[in-house]
Amino acid sequence: MDVRINELTSNIHATDARAMLTPDVLAQIVEAVLRQLEMENRLQKERDHDTRIGPSTTETD
Repeated sequence: MDVRINELTSNIHATDARAMLTPDVLAQIVEAVLRQLEMENRLQKERDHDTRIGPSTTETD
């Protein structure tokens, strides 16, 4: 079967994926990243405290 297309009209919208981030979405991403960094810092401080070598701060004479 022969198919002939004499004319084709198409609309193509090219956009950069980064341009699709609205300020609200970007703010949510930044907040999530900051929360994660704070949690990781807190866990690292706890690990450092638990593994430090030296006299305990809870020791009494």
